[in-house]
Amino acid sequence: MQDTVCGSSPVLSTLATVEVAAAAGTLGDVAIIHVGTNGPVESSDLDAIVAAALGADTIWLTTIRTPWGNQVVENQRIIDAAHRWADFHDVPVLDWDAIVDARPEALDRDGIHLSYVGRRIFTEMIGDALAAS
Repeated sequence: MQDTVCGSSPVLSTLATVEVAAAAGTLGDVAIIHVGTNGPVESSDLDAIVAAALGADTIWLTTIRTPWGNQVVENQRIIDAAHRWADFHDVPVLDWDAIVDARPEALDRDGIHLSYVGRRIFTEMIGDALAAS
């Protein structure tokens, strides 16, 4: 199985990365999409990313965690996008936000970047998703 992980980048960079991988035939069977926190994510952005990744058998969308109030709205957009595509493709959600609620030590003091422990927790989340795909 070949896998593609796009992470921690602005939304347009994530879209470009997925488009390049799809065009090159290197997208993989499983795509794990994390749009990052460097800019807002809109429903249309998420739909464009999922559409670009349709060559993957499973497209995981990952919720975000920030110290700002925007995460609630943006995470709802991520969840809504997964629901919109569910009738057409396998698009589950990796709920990083909920994991951090349960494991706050996953984040550094700034409330956004991964701590040493958080890197392990994030890696385990990705591994669990791949195992479930």
